[in-house]
Amino acid sequence: MEKETITINASIRTCDERSTGAQQLSRKIRTRKQREDARLAVKLSGFHLPANAPGFVITLTRIAPRALDGNDGLEQSLKAVQDGVADALKGIGANGHRIGWKLGQQLGCDYAVIIDIRPETNNGRHFAFKGRTAKEKR
Repeated sequence: MEKETITINASIRTCDERSTGAQQLSRKIRTRKQREDARLAVKLSGFHLPANAPGFVITLTRIAPRALDGNDGLEQSLKAVQDGVADALKGIGANGHRIGWKLGQQLGCDYAVIIDIRPETNNGRHFAFKGRTAKEKR
């Protein structure tokens, strides 16, 4: 039986890439590592998208000693992690799955990212989704 809900605590250090002052090559290397670490964390958890669920909500929570700007800073810092999770779940968007992304942050002593994947439970209301659903595009 496949797991439908999973929470993964990945030891990934994230920061707002625009404000680090680092050279472009170091940013690229750091972003590639964050993306690969997130992909591996989801793959090693053994999670697969169940075919019977119509949609999923994936919550990425950044844990760090200092909070980032809730709008652009948080979104930029978790972009590579979000791409890594999408890479691991190759079937997202296929097979009728609709994915909603939520981003959050908490203060903590060490750097980490909590990846929480659960089936959609809001009775067809897709308020948590970025972009438009297939029904809204018509």
